[in-house]
Amino acid sequence: MVLQNYQVKFYYINEERYDWLTDPRNLEKLYHGFRARIYLKELSKIPKSGCFLDAGCGTGLITTHIPPPVVGVDINLWNLKRLHSRIKDKELIQADLEYLPFRDNCFDLIICTEVLEHLPSPKKAVKEFYRVLREEGILFGTVPSIHPVWRFRRYLLTTCPVSEPFHRNYTRRQLEEVLSIFPKIEIRYFMFGLNFIFKCFKSRQRAVKFKKSWLALETLLSNKSAAFSPTCRLAYRR
Repeated sequence: MVLQNYQVKFYYINEERYDWLTDPRNLEKLYHGFRARIYLKELSKIPKSGCFLDAGCGTGLITTHIPPPVVGVDINLWNLKRLHSRIKDKELIQADLEYLPFRDNCFDLIICTEVLEHLPSPKKAVKEFYRVLREEGILFGTVPSIHPVWRFRRYLLTTCPVSEPFHRNYTRRQLEEVLSIFPKIEIRYFMFGLNFIFKCFKSRQRAVKFKKSWLALETLLSNKSAAFSPTCRLAYRR
């Protein structure tokens, strides 16, 4: 497992070079555009005030549509450079999701779309999400299901790299297990059953009232950032 973790992180830090906004073509472009619209529709139902984190933001498929203030985190600096070329009003940090460089209880909403399937130890990242969420915070995300169509993934994808060293499709039970640290979880199919969309509530109370104040990035970062996240670096400021 340790070797696999190293190989996966090495790949995403040093080798992956794929822009989710410009590289997809044909059916892939339609698919990514459609799922992005569904994400944004779901996000529109969540209060817009507060501190937001886009975990595994990539090149900005979702981040570019989220009004500031928001912090984008990705392990791949190349991704963050591409994202910074598109937006200048968001904080971007290179960090490992298993070792987030933030203080406890500092974010109201964490967005994590199509990310957990790339992590050999997703429960470590989810535990970190739980730690940095405020008491009434929400984790919102998506993962691919075990729909039979995904068996032909390597043949259907013409631009998206399929050379990554790890990729997992989830059953509902497997996803529930990964998210089990949260007391309240909502999971449903979307994209014709190709994916799961989930919302996890740190509090059992559904009513969510986020604080309207935005804290400076310096107040969110942990004093032990370097120890928490070996890959942590502040890539771009607003």
